[in-house]
Amino acid sequence: MSARSNILMIAIALFLATGAAADEPFTGWDWDWHRCDLVKYRKGEIVRESRIEVEDIAELEKLLPLMRKCDRFYQCVIKRDYPKGWVEGAPSPLKPGEKKPKHCFWPRELGEEP
Repeated sequence: MSARSNILMIAIALFLATGAAADEPFTGWDWDWHRCDLVKYRKGEIVRESRIEVEDIAELEKLLPLMRKCDRFYQCVIKRDYPKGWVEGAPSPLKPGEKKPKHCFWPRELGEEP
């Protein structure tokens, strides 16, 4: 089993042990892996407000290194796959003299690839 599935199993066990209602909506931050961003949920609905509270900043500071690693992975993929799938005449994502990467590795800290 992977580390991600182990963490999920522990979280489920703790959830069931606390006696919380199974239909209780999720509140907090969740990943959108294909965009490398976070989505805030409150009571199961996406929060679309521009206010950020102090508690949010503390949570985001912990997640910022993971977001940077995710972004670096997708930048590597863009450079690796250029020009496949790009509009003809689009500017190259590679800097002058930079070589295309051969491999891009998903960061281990983010768990299994989405």
